Amino acid sequence: MNRRDDPCAAAARLPRGVTGFWTAGQAAPPDIDQREFRGVCDRAARLTGGRAAGQPSVGPARSFVAVSIVYPDRARTVLCNLHWPFIAIAEPTSPDDEATFVFMDDPHLAATISRISRYRALTRAELATPLAKCDLSELDDAELAQVRYWKPETVGDTLFNCWD
Repeated sequence: MNRRDDPCAAAARLPRGVTGFWTAGQAAPPDIDQREFRGVCDRAARLTGGRAAGQPSVGPARSFVAVSIVYPDRARTVLCNLHWPFIAIAEPTSPDDEATFVFMDDPHLAATISRISRYRALTRAELATPLAKCDLSELDDAELAQVRYWKPETVGDTLFNCWD
């Protein structure tokens, strides 16, 4: 993996569009295929003894799509950035709070997703990387304005946001 593929390396550049924003009049960043992502979650759930529940959830002003995976003894929420194949695993949130996540490591689920797909599962430590350690030079003016306004502290806050 090169630094370009690792959003958390100290000198990593976050790719244009990763925040879910872009400057009007410019080409939109690439979109992930939400059906493909759901299929990956279905397969990963089966391979790890769980089941994917519901349809991919995309809320207003969110930079990600989420799928719940339910196991007999626990549940996980898998988040995928809408524009780049970065995923995070989180504790499920309440239906009333779709903006707050507790990122967590689930090595078995993360390894399964990485093995069967092009998606890169970020660890809790990677998601907690201070944004100040990342190179933001690829973000366009609209994204930089949002970063200045919302003041995200970490990579996770930036990749998986509910900014409006």
